[in-house]
Amino acid sequence: MEILQDAWSLYKRRFSTMMLLSFTLVFPMLLVHFFATNFFYQFYQRLYAPYFADLTNFIFLMMVLCLAVIPFIRLIEQDVDGEIDLTEVYRTFFRYLFPVYVMGFVYALMVTAGTILFLVPGLLLLIWFSMFPYVAVVEGETWFQGFKRAFEVGRRHFFPLLGLIVLLGLGEKLIEYIGLLLSVQLTANYLFIALVQMLINLFFLPFYTSVMAHYYIDRIE
Repeated sequence: MEILQDAWSLYKRRFSTMMLLSFTLVFPMLLVHFFATNFFYQFYQRLYAPYFADLTNFIFLMMVLCLAVIPFIRLIEQDVDGEIDLTEVYRTFFRYLFPVYVMGFVYALMVTAGTILFLVPGLLLLIWFSMFPYVAVVEGETWFQGFKRAFEVGRRHFFPLLGLIVLLGLGEKLIEYIGLLLSVQLTANYLFIALVQMLINLFFLPFYTSVMAHYYIDRIE
């Protein structure tokens, strides 16, 4: 509960800075994800294999999430230290962009494969390696060294991480569902509805990262 309170306090205190990062770094990634997944849904529908479109969407979404948390992790780390340097936040994002992108792809494939085979392995892999972007930014461990460290963290803190991810995930889904209901009351335009969902993600992601980063810095580092 204390972690949630600390995260909410930081979210309110750094709201404008977080929104700047959301709209300059995260929003372009969400747009790319939107158009890419729409392309694959149309492609696989022609092949009568929509299930593969769902898998592709899941993989892309996980990769975007891994990349999107990078600037917020660095911002939260700076807030804990008491000094904010936005230039350094952007530098951190581009410094870790490629290694987190590659390992995010590996992570997404592992979770997808584990989920297809059996649900439990997918869930275990999801939690075990969920902290590797935090390991990269906070500890500077990337590539397979970062993966190894993330596995150690995920194994030792499995149930707290599972609880936080489930709690935050359900909270986000509830907000997205309410946003969807309100959107369809206004218009049936698919692009408008998608933009509303993106806006919800842009506002929620900094809080999600704040919770997870506080847990990492306070309980793990």
